[in-house]
Parts: sequence; C-alpha cells; structure tokens
Amino acid sequence: MVLLALSAVGSFLVGGRGRGVGLASGLEFVALGFAVGPFALGMVDRAMIDQFEPILQVALAWFTFNIGLDIGFVGERRAPLRVMVLGAVSTLLTGALVFAAVFPLARLLHIEDTKSCLLLAGGIGAACAETTRHVVRWAEARHGAKGKLTEIISGFGSSDDFAPILASAVFFAMSASVGSAVHIPIPIGGFIAATAVLGLLLGGVAILLIRNTEGHEVWAALIGTLLLGSGIAARFGLLPTAVTFVMGIMLGFSKHRGALRVLVRPTERAVVLPTLLLAGTRLDVRVVTENKLLIVLVVAAIAARFVGKLASGGMMRMQSEPARKTGKTLGLALVSSGALSIAVGLSFALRMPGVIGDTVLVAAVACALVGEIVGPRSLRLALLRTGDIEPPVVFTPPPPPSEENLGSDTPDEHNEVVQ
Repeated sequence: MVLLALSAVGSFLVGGRGRGVGLASGLEFVALGFAVGPFALGMVDRAMIDQFEPILQVALAWFTFNIGLDIGFVGERRAPLRVMVLGAVSTLLTGALVFAAVFPLARLLHIEDTKSCLLLAGGIGAACAETTRHVVRWAEARHGAKGKLTEIISGFGSSDDFAPILASAVFFAMSASVGSAVHIPIPIGGFIAATAVLGLLLGGVAILLIRNTEGHEVWAALIGTLLLGSGIAARFGLLPTAVTFVMGIMLGFSKHRGALRVLVRPTERAVVLPTLLLAGTRLDVRVVTENKLLIVLVVAAIAARFVGKLASGGMMRMQSEPARKTGKTLGLALVSSGALSIAVGLSFALRMPGVIGDTVLVAAVACALVGEIVGPRSLRLALLRTGDIEPPVVFTPPPPPSEENLGSDTPDEHNEVVQ
C-alpha cells in the first residue's frame, strides 16, 4: 500500500496537473522504489519483496501482452512496413553492439562458466536495445508534437520491441536445460518453440472465448487466459512475458483488436507504475559498486548503445526525407529507453538472482537514466527542426518612447504613447 501511494503521489508531482506525463522513461517510480527499498531507507525488506514475485510475474506478463497487442501499430493504423523493418534492424544492431562490447569484459569476471558470461552479456544486450515508445507520447503530450517525423518515430518505437523480448526468450531457454516440471532434457530450440506455440495457442483460445462475449466476460477471458499462460510458462521454465507477448500479437491480428485496445490500454499505466516501483526495490547497486570491472561493463554497454542508436538515426535519415533535417539529434533522440528495458532487467533479476540478474537490472536502469538525460531534449530539437513542434513564441516588448518623440507629439498622440 505504501508503494502504491508513493506511485500516485509521484505521478501527480512529476506529471503535473493537466500535463498528464512525467518522465519519458518512468525512472521517477524506480527512484521511489529504490528509496523505500532494503538498499536505501529500508522501509521494505527483501523477504517482503520476494513475496511479491508472483504478482510481478503477472504484471510483467500483462505489460508485454499490451505491447504485443500494439506491435506494428500507430494508434489504429498499421505502421509502414519499411519503418517496422527499420525498427527491428535498429534494435538488433544495438543489442548486438552492446553484446559485443560486454561479452569480453564478462569473460574477465571469471563467473562460473562461458554460459554464464553469455547470459550476462545477452541479458544486458536485450535490456539496452529498445527505444521506448513513451518518448514520442511524452513529446505529443508535453509539446503537442504532430507531423511526419512524429509518425515515423512512433512506428519505429512500436516495432522495435520484438527483438528484446525474443532475445530474452532465447537466453531464458539457455538458462534451463531441463524443464522445471519434467525430467526430460529439452534442447534450447525446444524451449523457444514451446514459447511460441504456447503463446499462439493461448491467443487462439482467447479469440474463441471473446468471440460472442462482451463486458465482464471479455475481462474474465483475457485475465484467465493470461494467468493460465503465465503459470504454465513459469512451471516449465519458459519466459512468461514472451508467451503473453506472442498472445498479444495474435489478438492484434484478429478483428477484435480495436475493442480489446479500448479495454486494455487504460490499464497499462496502472500496471507499469507499481512494476517500476517494485523494480526499484530490487535494484541492488552494490553488486556494481563493489566491483570496478562491472562499472566498466555498464559504461561500455551505454557507449555501445549510443553507437547503435546513432547508426540507427543515420539509417532513418537515409530512408526518410523529413528525418534528413534533424542531423545527429535524431540518433540521440533514439537513445531513450524505459519500461520495457527495465522489465527485461527485472525478468533476469527474478530468474537469475545474483551477479547476473542484478547486473542486468542495474545496466537497464543506467541506460534509462542516460537516455532520460539525452533523449527527450534531442527529440524536441529534432521535431523543432522538422516543424512537428511549433517554435515557442517570444514576446518582445516595444522600446520605450524617447523624449524627442514625446516632445514632437501632439497632446492626443502623447496621451496614446503614455497609455
């Protein structure tokens, strides 16, 4: 209850009455969670946080279900195919660059074995790959952004979530050589295929259940199917967020998407904010501060992310006429990350507690922090250059009348000037 109250207060103070948005990354809620958590004020201890894990798993699953339902869409319109491809390529490129920068440093840590190094580097690569779609919503709500470049970046952000979730599913499959509920060895490909098949089956079941229903029955079908999918995934060592993400994609291609979006979208903020708060309570920065090599590793991840997003901005400028006016500010605008990055980091922290999971979560929060400093301001500048944001009107007061002018005026003109 304390966490939920802090979430509401923080949303009011940071968002501001009538503005409707806070930080594009949502880091204010992570900071609140960290402040009351066991590694700061200690209002909430680690044992209590661990009891929230089932709720966190369901919240993360609902969040990625929302993302899957919106994947490839800008509002009610499907994003252009070239923008979707560009978003996917950008995320894959950034994630690969982060992985390449982190993996050699992870080998120097001498943690367990090569597989653990792959999980650490892969988790950080997945968590630091995306560009949050909320940065565009921030620009629309705060500055009234509207135009071609805004639509392009919206489409870009709505299609680049696929790669981080897919990569997370792959690395979760690597972390489980045997299913949790069976005693039969399952290869990595089997775990990945099971994740996709389970998501598709649950999506099909949900479509059948809501076909001739409305109101509360739709909610019952959605929540029941999502809980079933999350439970099965957790039981068999799969990634629940990937299962519900595939489920959301399947429902997004059905004729029910419009009605479902009206129902589901208002719940996103109510789910994301407490999740970010609880992510903050699990944030253990000591794992990094006590090892200088891990600090270097996180800095390398941030630097590689900048390189990837600057390259992505260059590709976008080559593909889009409005984007050519922005220069390097477009690439810097794409550095923004947020709730999905932190959700990926939190998933790793829950599944692999210790050096691997805690470092992935710290790296995700660090990337979001740097992105919050650089991204929104760069996006505003880029949108100003393309005319998607109206330049601020500067009021210049008229110069005061001189004595010569006052002396030469008629009495009536003099009165008008003084007035």
